[in-house]
Amino acid sequence: MKKKLEFIDDYERDMLPLIGNTEIFDERLGIMTEQLNDLISQIERLIQDNAHHAQNQEDYAEKFQALNDDIEKKKAGIAAIKQQIADTLARRENVRIFLNGLKSLNSIVEKFDIPSWHALVDYIKIMPDKNIVFHLRNGCEEIVPLAEVQ
Repeated sequence: MKKKLEFIDDYERDMLPLIGNTEIFDERLGIMTEQLNDLISQIERLIQDNAHHAQNQEDYAEKFQALNDDIEKKKAGIAAIKQQIADTLARRENVRIFLNGLKSLNSIVEKFDIPSWHALVDYIKIMPDKNIVFHLRNGCEEIVPLAEVQ
């Protein structure tokens, strides 16, 4: 029991911060947000120039569309990074819940009770090949043939 708790404590101290580290995503998000703001400034200047100076409207429309396309791509990139951050934080939370569930177990699990199930198992899938795939909160998968489940 003591070794299990030491392992869990070591894992929480050393690995959990790495699992939930969003630093690189945060940095990318900051850069992309600055780039988006720059594109927005460019399109605003383009609109102001068009409002105050006579321009070829076909050229203006082409420049406007190019900037608008870049803005939409940048927004999509920002949304993707925000999703990566959310996924990373959710993964860390799942591992934290898993470790807390392990701490609460006093012996080898032979039969799940409801709290243990919720602490350790994220979800299961029953596959067409008659296997059950247990997705654990720590990110691991365990495949069990349906014939073995009783």
